[in-house]
Amino acid sequence: MPEVASISLVAPNKHHFLYDFTRFDTDVQNAGEVFHADDRPYGLIEATVTR
Repeated sequence: MPEVASISLVAPNKHHFLYDFTRFDTDVQNAGEVFHADDRPYGLIEATVTR
């Protein structure tokens, strides 16, 4: 679209950590399938695309 000269995006940088199941049962292993998102962003990811 010629009317659009630039687009800017800002998104929170949220981290996802492998969940530790050992607190429930030491025989259960997390094979990299279950993650939890931290409750705070670690900054912002910013991008601008211009013509």
